[in-house]
Amino acid sequence: MSDANDGFTPVVSKRKARRSKYVVREKTVEDHLQDLQEKADAFKGSVVYSTIIAHLDALIPENKQDLKEDITEGTQDDFPKEKKSDKEGQEEVNTEETKKDTKDDPKDDLDKKSDKDSNKESKEDLKEISQQTTQSQTPISIVRCLALGSPTDSHNAMYQLALLGLLLNHLGLPSSSVSCWDPVFTPADLKLFDRLGYTVSQTDPEEPQIAKPNTSATLYYVIHSPPLLTEKVLARANESSLRTVVIGNNLTTYTNHHSDAELSEKYPVLFKAIEDVDGNEESKYWEFRVIPDKLSKNEAWMTAVNDLAVYWEK
Repeated sequence: MSDANDGFTPVVSKRKARRSKYVVREKTVEDHLQDLQEKADAFKGSVVYSTIIAHLDALIPENKQDLKEDITEGTQDDFPKEKKSDKEGQEEVNTEETKKDTKDDPKDDLDKKSDKDSNKESKEDLKEISQQTTQSQTPISIVRCLALGSPTDSHNAMYQLALLGLLLNHLGLPSSSVSCWDPVFTPADLKLFDRLGYTVSQTDPEEPQIAKPNTSATLYYVIHSPPLLTEKVLARANESSLRTVVIGNNLTTYTNHHSDAELSEKYPVLFKAIEDVDGNEESKYWEFRVIPDKLSKNEAWMTAVNDLAVYWEK
């Protein structure tokens, strides 16, 4: 019989040792941000993305406002810039102070200041004119992202989040304009949203305090939302005197899983919208633009943006 110290290792122990070498490291928020950026890079230049922004630009071309002060000037990254730590902010302040100290000619400083003040006044005048001309168009300034799913657990949800980031930058909207809600959000999702600067609503969007009218147009980003949520969004659009824009399901696809009788009984507002847009080029109540599935055929994000449409109430 083998002695206890003869070097023999039980088979079970060997198996455990092998498995311990392949322990999967838990992803960090930096990993998720990198994944998000890679998916955004994949979307850029795609036909489906170009089609969506073409419809949005046709709807409210004024939304690309170059004079908004709350948007970072210059070339933006694909996503709203992450919130900076106090240390990073202090380093930037120190850098700016160093630059100021290295200036040689006080006269140059005065000239630059004068030019800066003049440009600022011109910019303010242009901004005021821009606001006067776009106010009646109620440009989008609020984004509600609902029923997204868990981006850190789902590739489709991450692709949808990447597309949302690209749309925000195209429309010239800050990350603070976005609020998200989905009961399936995980702690990892919350960390990701926090780094992106998105607000996460803890209250069901069907509640009155979330449904109250806003002071400007709202974009609802509700891709692959269930019929009940779409019903609520459309009902809210009917109740509001302001424009509501929806990026969500092709409404006619709901008829693939629900009978007309069920839709008319459970989701009357949705059913009315389906009747209005189904095969009707001159719809009475809605402007409806379908994003053909063939635009994403064989793409990695195909199932993330299938059955998609952009629509708004007339």
